[in-house]
Amino acid sequence: MKKNKTERYIDSLHDIKDKLVIITGANSGLGFEIARNILLKGGQVIMACRNEERADAAKDKLINETGIDRITIELYDQADINSVNKFANKIKEKYSSFYALVLNAGVLKPKDNVDEFNISTTYKTNYVGLLALLDKLQPFLDECTEEKRIIIQGSLSSYFHKYRSGDEFIYGKGKQMRQYALSKLCCSNLYVYLKDNNQNPCVKYLLAEPGVAVTNIYQNFKRWFKNLALFFLRIFTNDARTGSLSVMKLICDRCANGDYYRPAHLFHARGLPVKSIFKKQFINNKIIDEGREMVKMYERSK
Repeated sequence: MKKNKTERYIDSLHDIKDKLVIITGANSGLGFEIARNILLKGGQVIMACRNEERADAAKDKLINETGIDRITIELYDQADINSVNKFANKIKEKYSSFYALVLNAGVLKPKDNVDEFNISTTYKTNYVGLLALLDKLQPFLDECTEEKRIIIQGSLSSYFHKYRSGDEFIYGKGKQMRQYALSKLCCSNLYVYLKDNNQNPCVKYLLAEPGVAVTNIYQNFKRWFKNLALFFLRIFTNDARTGSLSVMKLICDRCANGDYYRPAHLFHARGLPVKSIFKKQFINNKIIDEGREMVKMYERSK
């Protein structure tokens, strides 16, 4: 059977035989497809997931579809600072030889809009937890003598909103899509901060965007909206496997610290990956400091 362009693109990437790749949010959507592709390219996968039952089901599905059982599950909840700290320690102690860390976990419409501190659950999960994880790993990464690729999953949606210091979205105000978009803009700013301040040539901080891809991030929406959204997304945008290609490019092929890939087509909503540049107009230096203040607040509350 003739292969489609996505399958041909994956075939063109270099193999990563026996290399260990950690993927957060790997039980569905983009994370699941990245895990599948890693297995097919010869790598080993650590699925870092919040829900053990869903992770087990995803692992079984991957094994059934690929015939490959190089998968380990680790529980990881990016919205829980205790879970973040435990996972960072586990990476340093048990998986210190990892080759790539794919930071894919995120939510669009959580069940609870705010947490016990009236902070947006979307902001806390997508950005604050991610920042806490990387800050916890930083001393380890600074001392690494083997190549490590840290890949942050960005979003096209983040370029349609502007971050303001102390923005109300941090406190769960405004539309869910704006909260999501700004939380992902924070993630992209974290990538800029890390790549600009990186002093270790063995470590590479990278940014990937899937375009507009069909994923399970819509699972908490009402059924009618989810079905309608997925119907139109399947017609006009990438499927999850094509959306995973930017990450796969950064894992499998040669890259340099600061590289950034996103889809090539009009408005970067779909298509195969192309190298890009993160524009200065979207950088806000206060994002990192304000995020770290949030991390300190959660640390004090433990």
